[in-house]
Amino acid sequence: MLWYLAKKLGLNILACTWDMPFTSDSSRRNMQVARERLPNVEFVRRTVRWTDIQRVSKNLFDETGLPCICPILAPVLFYPYAVFENIPFVLDGVEAAQTVILSKVMGLPAKTGAAALSDEELSLRQIRRFISPNLDSGDPWDHCLARVRDELGSIYGPLATALERVDPAHPPLVKRLQTEKLYGKWTDVRNIIERELGWRMPEGQKGLLHTSCEIETVKDWSQFRRFFDMRTTQMPQSIIEISAAVNFGQISRNEALMELSERGYYAQPKALAPLMEKLGLSLKEIENLSGELPCVLKGCRFYSVAF
Repeated sequence: MLWYLAKKLGLNILACTWDMPFTSDSSRRNMQVARERLPNVEFVRRTVRWTDIQRVSKNLFDETGLPCICPILAPVLFYPYAVFENIPFVLDGVEAAQTVILSKVMGLPAKTGAAALSDEELSLRQIRRFISPNLDSGDPWDHCLARVRDELGSIYGPLATALERVDPAHPPLVKRLQTEKLYGKWTDVRNIIERELGWRMPEGQKGLLHTSCEIETVKDWSQFRRFFDMRTTQMPQSIIEISAAVNFGQISRNEALMELSERGYYAQPKALAPLMEKLGLSLKEIENLSGELPCVLKGCRFYSVAF
């Protein structure tokens, strides 16, 4: 996306990055090379205090089995830039396969109802959810949003101010670059960014799904264990993404099986022990999680049937 917007189209780009503590070494290296090869791009990097990240990640992992707060903090940190600097469009690198997850996680309407909302309404609806999650929705994602917001309240100040000041008729529009129409297959984009931006795969990794995070396999492992143990009704995210990528023709079935073999489903990932140490958690604590079912099934009625 960065290459296409900045080099192919020659647009004025403000590239924003949250310097997450779990960013892989290869990703840091790739970002540095991109800065050198794209001198026409302005790069902004934000950090968050490690003590805050450690606390919220620990509590979130302890309660839900997921340590991931990246998709929560990125919009919180950077949407205000677009509002205060009158930037018309905000784009992220969401893949076509990830939109299957995004429609639920971000609270987007179903395709049939999307036309009922304008681009302006849809954009503000997505961003406002980070400030005001709907705790009556029964969706665990809203509870995660609320938990992180309550833990890191001071970080939300600029976003709250931005939403108060933004003109509802002309907010920065949140858009997704339709990458599947630009290059089709994942291998095509890999060839482009390797050639144009000097991009390199993490050492020892073969699959192209999730190359920037050191603890991605921990999320895979945790999601799979909870689903396997029937503690949640939500399938592991990576399984859905990989399946969607096959359906969209971005990868072959054999490539999908290879991608699955690299996820954290088959064995406890190597990244788990170091993460537990950093967060001050034990395996016993996370293995005894109550799970999401009480939240997911809130408001449901149960019937006992004797046979």
